[in-house]
Amino acid sequence: MRATRGTSRPGAVAHGSSGISDPQALKRRAEAFNLAFVLLGGRRAANGFLDSVHPGMIDVPRQRVGASELGLIEVIRVLRRQALRAAPLEIQP
Repeated sequence: MRATRGTSRPGAVAHGSSGISDPQALKRRAEAFNLAFVLLGGRRAANGFLDSVHPGMIDVPRQRVGASELGLIEVIRVLRRQALRAAPLEIQP
């Protein structure tokens, strides 16, 4: 049984742990977070985007990215679309 810091229940995971052991999934999640951080303007906005449901997506972006490379592509497309809509009109194409 695995107990982590601050928990007394067997199998409990510490708050804030991703629960993902696949290094590729962690890398994809980091890439998605970094892009969201830059495009949306900070940690709070990036986490808000990655943890909320968006039209046309069957899952929250953070889970889609962790699932596959195709999920990362899908999330990047939605993220770029949302960032473009939020951009001032004078810099939009």
